[in-house]
Amino acid sequence: MTAERTPHNDDSLLAQPLVVLTDWTLRAPRTVLAGAVALAILAVGLAVSSLGFRTSRLDLLNPRSEYNRRWLAYLDEFGSRDDAVIVVRSAERGALTAAIDDLAEQLAAQPQVFESVFAR
Repeated sequence: MTAERTPHNDDSLLAQPLVVLTDWTLRAPRTVLAGAVALAILAVGLAVSSLGFRTSRLDLLNPRSEYNRRWLAYLDEFGSRDDAVIVVRSAERGALTAAIDDLAEQLAAQPQVFESVFAR
């Protein structure tokens, strides 16, 4: 019970400014509420006029990164279509060439899925 009767002395740098702010708030609550409402209206106005909504994943890329600059240049040159890269390995060169030719023929036969096929 002695803690309730004896206020705590706070020696921090913020103690005195907070006491002054609390006293002012208690003396003029309507002014404080009006100021809070004005700040809220200002914040909403700034948010509406300044905030944007971006849906492109490209906005997440760092434009100063060399890798990202090359990627963006690639997109500028070739468009944003998706690419598929298929790697074929074989110990026999003849079998490898035949497999690549067969795969390229099958992919080219599906123009609704693959717009263009480049095989070598």
